[in-house]
Amino acid sequence: MNSLSDNELLVLAEMLESEARKEGVTKFIAGAAIIRDGGVLIIRRLSTESLLPNYWELPSGGAEYNDSTIIDTLKREVLEETGLTIDSIKTYLGYFDYKTIKHAKVRQWNFLVEVKNSEITLSENEHDAYRTVININDIPIKISNESKKTVETAIEEIKTASKNKKEIV
Repeated sequence: MNSLSDNELLVLAEMLESEARKEGVTKFIAGAAIIRDGGVLIIRRLSTESLLPNYWELPSGGAEYNDSTIIDTLKREVLEETGLTIDSIKTYLGYFDYKTIKHAKVRQWNFLVEVKNSEITLSENEHDAYRTVININDIPIKISNESKKTVETAIEEIKTASKNKKEIV
């Protein structure tokens, strides 16, 4: 599986963000399905979190004023939450919408990514554990339906690329 080029990522980000604005999305989130040991890295939220405590999720987070695009958000959030640096973005996995107390419509775009380094350093004020999910049956029960679907899609992408002997894992 080839990586998306910088130009392809810019065009994709502009298109996704433009569509979201037209649909009234008020908060942009980027999520990363990080390829690790033939599976997908997920991280567990702290028990003290007010929203979904102890739930597993993809590394993800909201756009900030200094992020030029959702791709910048993706790279920054992966580094902040895991200590990992994105090497390449393999594919766009889709999005899901939800609402919070502060935002009527939040959109999380998800991407399958490879990283340069392998040592994980979790953001201590957000997450307390990580694991790699290789098989769909190993996805934890405490994960949102939307995140579960994204992890399943990512695992299928990884398996398909592996069967086709494409460099992805």
